[in-house]
Amino acid sequence: MEFSLIKLIESLLMPPSGLIFFGLVGLGLTPLWKRQGVFIAAFSFIGLLACSLPIVADTLMDALQNHKALERSNIKAQLNDADAVVVLGGGRRSQAPEYGDDTVSVYTLERIRYAAWLVKRSGLPLIVSGGRTDPGHIKSEAELMTEVLQKEFIAIVDYKEEKSRTTYENALYTADLLKSKNMSKIILVTHAWHIPRAVEAFEHFGIEVTPAPTAFSRSQPGISGNDLVPSANMLHTTAIALHELLGRQWYQFRYY
Repeated sequence: MEFSLIKLIESLLMPPSGLIFFGLVGLGLTPLWKRQGVFIAAFSFIGLLACSLPIVADTLMDALQNHKALERSNIKAQLNDADAVVVLGGGRRSQAPEYGDDTVSVYTLERIRYAAWLVKRSGLPLIVSGGRTDPGHIKSEAELMTEVLQKEFIAIVDYKEEKSRTTYENALYTADLLKSKNMSKIILVTHAWHIPRAVEAFEHFGIEVTPAPTAFSRSQPGISGNDLVPSANMLHTTAIALHELLGRQWYQFRYY
């Protein structure tokens, strides 16, 4: 119930839907309260425009991507003390016609590719974490990840955690699995912008984490004219960044 409620609230408040909703509310209020209605509508329009600017999206992403990538030239030494590599699911593509079934999303694919790369260079056990966010899903994200890792990346998955629906649950259930195997130190693979929230969640359950961020959202150095040109891609990037920033605050309030 809580999971569904949070998803509903997020869909109503996060850009672009939240700003569009409030903009329509503002327009609806103008016949009765013209000044207030115009202010709400204008504020929503300006907010939507701001969220689509590269300079805003990049600034928000930079605030999240505070963990550096593992050093490629010294990769084995950085992985030496870990017990396992853990990779978190990042969604699925439902009923992909070219595959004839569900498969991993682009985000999940980026994560498992890097996890396979690390496992092949370290020999560590590989743990995939991801459940079913919809009761209609037959396969868990962990199962989909396993299929792609073993069939396409030729990387053996040692353990699957299939109950989680959120980052917090990724940490909760994977920590239980790790402790049952007498493991406590992991290499954690997920997107660079997701790493801060994920690390906090795993450390909350007593797991020692070496962050292994991947798929950094890169901003160009300096400011150019393009930074002030609205973009649909940047609107999506801003929504991701706000999801993570607000998600961390929610976790602090709700769980920690």
